[in-house]
Amino acid sequence: QSKSLYIAFNFFAQSEPIRSPRVALTSINPKIDYTGLLSEIVTPEFVEFTSSAALVFEVWASVEDPGDWPDPSTAPTPNTSADDTTSNGPDNDGGRSRGGG
Repeated sequence: QSKSLYIAFNFFAQSEPIRSPRVALTSINPKIDYTGLLSEIVTPEFVEFTSSAALVFEVWASVEDPGDWPDPSTAPTPNTSADDTTSNGPDNDGGRSRGGG
């Protein structure tokens, strides 16, 4: 049974995904109130990244209680998550509902 959820995303040269704190999964409309500041030097590589890549936010369910990650290195990474509650990932449909057109 999932107890919480969090948001994860990758950004440019970050080696690990950026994650929000876990929030309680007590409603079908949980409130995720998270802000962060990303600072990046504008290089030709960064311009190429921002003009050609998509910023994808993943919503993950977790069996852990709500709260911050005790140590960023212990937070699960997408596609290798031990707290993923389904065999097909957090969306439970094998990725078929991820939009697109």
